[in-house]
Amino acid sequence: MAQLEDEPALGARFPGHETEAFVGDEPGLSTSDPVPSYAGYYTSRRSSIRPSQRLAAMFGALVLSGLAAIVGTFLGSGTRSASVLGIIAVVTIGPTVEEVMKIAGILYLAERRPWLIPSWPWLVLIAATSGFVFAAIENLLYINVYFPNEGASFATLRWTLGPALHISTALISSIGVVRMWTNTHEKGDTPTMAIARPFLIAAVIVHAVYNLVAVLAEAFGLI
Repeated sequence: MAQLEDEPALGARFPGHETEAFVGDEPGLSTSDPVPSYAGYYTSRRSSIRPSQRLAAMFGALVLSGLAAIVGTFLGSGTRSASVLGIIAVVTIGPTVEEVMKIAGILYLAERRPWLIPSWPWLVLIAATSGFVFAAIENLLYINVYFPNEGASFATLRWTLGPALHISTALISSIGVVRMWTNTHEKGDTPTMAIARPFLIAAVIVHAVYNLVAVLAEAFGLI
């Protein structure tokens, strides 16, 4: 590998591979020796990974997303308040934290270890599962802790709307992660969060609108 001793920042362009200088991706740099690009590095790493390692990575991402969803549930619940600041937090901070946490596992793999992902359906499946886990834990808190005396109709509403929201927004975010990974897998480009970010923002907006509608409905006595 051709090293550029005076260009330490090159390796930082490749998340998780700070010691690797992929000068083959720098068209303005020339050298007489063949140099690797990220595409070559990705192909090499992917070919060296066993199927069992990929399955282990998927299981790990699922567990990480589930744990992150649990943490996100309590963080999001901490924004509940009847004050103006509390309502603003419910509509802004809560959705942002929750949506990021739900895709934490797959986002990490797509950005830092993309060669461990077998195929894109795994990303969608893990995101949907994380969304369901999030909704389930949130419902248990709302039904048994926050509003224990609301009755069966409240529980039915929570178990209908909650999973629908959290699974849907997780799936929206997963589209961005899938596109991010596919860009690396098919084109050999360095993983970039810029591809996934618009979809994550869209998921946050959907979640924020849902929370705002719920707050208004509760304020006007509709629920």
